[in-house]
Amino acid sequence: MSIPLKIGDVVADAYHVERVVGVGGMAVVAVASHVSQRHRVAIKMLLPATASSAEVVKRFEREQRTLMQLHSEHTLRIYGAGNHGNHPYMLVEYLEGSDLAELLKNQGPVPIETAVEYILQACHAIAEAHSLGITHRDLKPGNLFLTRRTDGSPCLKVLDFGISKVTDTGPSSQEATLTRTKAVMGSPFYMSPEQMISARNVDARTDIWSLGITLHELLTKTLPFAANTAKQVCARILGDKPTPLRKIRPMYPQGLEETVLRCLQRRPEERFANIADFATQLAEFGPEHSRYAVTAIYELVQPSELQTQPGTPDALLASDQPDPGDTTIYLEGSREQPRGRSWPALLFGLATFAVGTGVGWVLSLPTDPTRSVAATPAAEPDQAPPKQTSTAPVHAQQTAELTAAPPEPIDLDEPPAPGELDETLGEGDEPAAPVPTSPPADGPPADSPPVAKPPASAEPPATSAPPASTGPKAPPMPSAVEF
Repeated sequence: MSIPLKIGDVVADAYHVERVVGVGGMAVVAVASHVSQRHRVAIKMLLPATASSAEVVKRFEREQRTLMQLHSEHTLRIYGAGNHGNHPYMLVEYLEGSDLAELLKNQGPVPIETAVEYILQACHAIAEAHSLGITHRDLKPGNLFLTRRTDGSPCLKVLDFGISKVTDTGPSSQEATLTRTKAVMGSPFYMSPEQMISARNVDARTDIWSLGITLHELLTKTLPFAANTAKQVCARILGDKPTPLRKIRPMYPQGLEETVLRCLQRRPEERFANIADFATQLAEFGPEHSRYAVTAIYELVQPSELQTQPGTPDALLASDQPDPGDTTIYLEGSREQPRGRSWPALLFGLATFAVGTGVGWVLSLPTDPTRSVAATPAAEPDQAPPKQTSTAPVHAQQTAELTAAPPEPIDLDEPPAPGELDETLGEGDEPAAPVPTSPPADGPPADSPPVAKPPASAEPPATSAPPASTGPKAPPMPSAVEF
């Protein structure tokens, strides 16, 4: 096989080839460094046998355009593209690490939290692609590359958008031409049933199927539709049920098994509706910081149906529904901050209370301000209350009367019956004392209680003692009443 790149070649008049790292069925990958800036890049260049195929070249160019639209941290970055002789190439991000297929081969099954973290990072890249109408169609461990950030934390990169599909193109477009081929579009072990039937008529849910297969393999190092040949695998995918996760690893959570099985439903409408729904439920089994990955995915894809479970991380990311027995009102989408009643409702309630109180007070006023009744303070048992005639102005007498505790309403159109005022006091009650007023200089002493001034034509009614009570005897409460 002829390889168009060799050590020492200079590509794009700036990148010096250091070594060839891999050769595939369509392209060769080499590491190169900038001749002056010394930063490294990876060069992906088509092989001579494939560079002569117009269809392959168009797919290669489509991958370049796709990568230029994606900006997720978990997507391979592209720096440029061109032709080296007659061989198309593109300059992409140089990665150090290994893909998950090699990781499984060398280390075996991956712990639950680690596997979930890897898949959630892949979901972020796929969520951005789906938001742009791009379906990957070839997700598998070999296309998920594990590298490290500068702080040493793991960072997964989704590779090879070469057979991706843009869903907003019609059947007569270039997309239909590129998918009309006898070659299998994707890896049979990770392909969905609908992709096996027609690679052109698939949507984003086919990527959810592939991620479910990949997650099952990361956790068990086996495939849920295991068989000896690719043809037998296809037959199982189209006709059999997948092997449950807990049949191989009984100690794994049942909820994790249910999440994987939902990805592998034969009918696309029975799977997760989108990548955000899948990530939300999967995050329950990941590390604490995986919640942030779910939040980022939600910003890219709007889930059609929130998959919330009380007490799990996904409940923190969806619109929270409080417990039926919890009467606390929470802010929308959060249960961490309480919410009181709204200020408009509170002010309206206070205003209603004030208006009602004022109306009741006005209705309790006498209809004739010149005819009023004032109760005198109770005297000691062996002391009679002095009878004084107040010369204070009428408004001062009304002030004293209104500030005292009023008796039961009395119809002032008719004079009260004897003893009626005393009967308004309950057993053991004390009459309210009037507020002292300042009398004129020549009036009675300041400590004398005011008494209503009777009209000239009024006849003082006879007074009578309060009725006898069968309970404890209350102190005498004489009243001075004049009309």
